[in-house]
Amino acid sequence: MPATPRFIARLYVTLLIGWVSVILAVTLYPFDFGAVSHFVSYPELTQQTEWRWWARLIDFPLNVLFFVPLGIALRGLSRRDLGWSLATAATLGLALSIFVEAMQTQLPSRDPSGWDLIANTLGAVIGSCLRLARDSRVIATTWNTLQSLDNRLARPQSWFLACGYFAMVLLLSAVLQRQTALTGWDLTMPLVFGNEASGDRPWIGELTEVEFANRAINEGQLLPALATSIASVVPAAIVANVSGRQAFDATTLLAESSKQASLGPEISRQASQSGEFSLRFLMRAPNALQQGPARLISISADGSSRNLTVAAQYDALVIRLRSPFAGNNGREPEFAVPEVFPAEDWQTVLVSYDGRELLVTAGARSGTTRFHLSPGSVVAHKLNGASVDELRGQRILYLLLALAPVGVLVGTAVLRSAAPRRRVLPVLLLLALAALLTSALLELLLATVSGSRFDVAGWGMGIACAALGVGVAVGWRGLLSGADLTRRPSGSP
Repeated sequence: MPATPRFIARLYVTLLIGWVSVILAVTLYPFDFGAVSHFVSYPELTQQTEWRWWARLIDFPLNVLFFVPLGIALRGLSRRDLGWSLATAATLGLALSIFVEAMQTQLPSRDPSGWDLIANTLGAVIGSCLRLARDSRVIATTWNTLQSLDNRLARPQSWFLACGYFAMVLLLSAVLQRQTALTGWDLTMPLVFGNEASGDRPWIGELTEVEFANRAINEGQLLPALATSIASVVPAAIVANVSGRQAFDATTLLAESSKQASLGPEISRQASQSGEFSLRFLMRAPNALQQGPARLISISADGSSRNLTVAAQYDALVIRLRSPFAGNNGREPEFAVPEVFPAEDWQTVLVSYDGRELLVTAGARSGTTRFHLSPGSVVAHKLNGASVDELRGQRILYLLLALAPVGVLVGTAVLRSAAPRRRVLPVLLLLALAALLTSALLELLLATVSGSRFDVAGWGMGIACAALGVGVAVGWRGLLSGADLTRRPSGSP
């Protein structure tokens, strides 16, 4: 079937809009504008972000190639001669590059560069120069390929394909989310204050009202727990309370910590059984910034093996938490909340973990910081190492990969049936129900595996991702057929 001018125009519009979206998503990921919380590792992040010569050599041609599809789309939509098309591609490519680089200046995880402006603009120009001398053949091949794929997806087997893909997503998500659970905790490790048991990570400061519980706290319990105690908001939790002001210096291991060492195995046992915990304490550290990190509270054997550690690294409060995700040292990655130290006045610190969300409140300056550990966090960490920032972008990206294809497959199967041309409302309700149920099942699975609560926000993001897949299916059908699904065919009742 020959391609029509209408189809060609739609194809180029789809390419233009889609590729601009891809450019924005890739160049601005992980969308951590003004972020204050990070996964960190050693060496320091400033050292990890240094570009080696070979990285720069590869980066430039990749940026050129990345903008070539943009130039192709602009050339395809242009009704003017080649010179005008080149000027348009150069102008729009440069404008989009300037916008991206300007946005990257607000992203802690991104490094804007003037070379990117040159590479991106050059890529758009090169794409526009591709005259596609065999346009008709290219478009006809594209048309036939899409039609063939559409016909295959139109068959009843598409339902089985959608179910199979979703089953694979559920299985993979369960395996990945299990990586953030409190498993593998050593039940012999002591509780130590102001240092490691080995005595080589001292902290200078004061501690009091140290409180452990085997339950995480929720949003509504946060302020009461900060003001009073964990026991006052989680009465059913098993609480270990260590009171009395205790001061530490740089040369001595806390003598009284030996009296509390036996609490370490019991706290570890209760936390590993429940899969969650809360920790609250008051601290003051008015001296100079410390490093090591310097241990405030630690359930550990030495400097390389631990269940839980709260420490100071320069101005940041550092949390190390043992899990399959972070390892036996809890270091890859560790979690840091900046601008906590020095603490001239007494500050209340609250740490809570429910299996996939770490909540940290440390004084008035840092406020409350949340680290949501999704399957996307685990994948990003495995791919990029311990310096990966955990922000919402990773969670959304994973949900897109998990649920958008399901929406595409289900939407295509439904829209290819006879029903959409007769009754639109039932079809729309069916598609909405599919988005609701698939996202709900995924969120329920993640909550069950991690032992955490059902996250309504995560459910909402999942619905949006599944709905996006349905939207792609609708657009696909419209692109291929040009049919108005809301219009009844002639002669229909």
